[in-house]
Amino acid sequence: KVNLDLLVDKLSYNKMIGNNFKVNVLLTNSSLYVKNGSMRGSGGSAINFDAQLIPKQQLVFFKSNIIIKEGEISKFLASFNNFGVESFSPENIKGKLSLTSSVAGTLNSNKDLIKSSVVGDLKFYIEKGILTDFEPIQKIGKTVFPNRDVNHITFSDLHGLATIKGDRVLVKEFKITSNVLNMDVN
Repeated sequence: KVNLDLLVDKLSYNKMIGNNFKVNVLLTNSSLYVKNGSMRGSGGSAINFDAQLIPKQQLVFFKSNIIIKEGEISKFLASFNNFGVESFSPENIKGKLSLTSSVAGTLNSNKDLIKSSVVGDLKFYIEKGILTDFEPIQKIGKTVFPNRDVNHITFSDLHGLATIKGDRVLVKEFKITSNVLNMDVN
């Protein structure tokens, strides 16, 4: 059994950059536990997390809880390659993201995520949100919203609750209050 307390000034992983990374790591015969993890994201966000990793043959099973407070959403999305979304780029959205998630899944022998294995819950809120030049809305905007500026959408309220199952996201609750559209989905 090994117990480590780590403090790292700057951490980078792919496109994600963080500062003041602190974590307690406990390594046992069969698992790795990450406890009391925290860092400052590149957009000024406070990020707290914990995780458990369990290696089994060539695979690694994991469980993780993550809390992000007031991170710049464009930097968050860019850090994760926009989660594969192609209808807009991270440069098209601004605002402060707060997020709580509990996720589990599996990494393959190359330590890449097996997307079909991911399950979890996600709750998010975007404060002072702005969406610019979002082509799907621009296309219908001239007809559906003829007197509204669909090139520059501002959100006073944008939040949601979802469940992740593999590559599918089941939206349980979604609310948009903006200068173009107001919508509640339950």
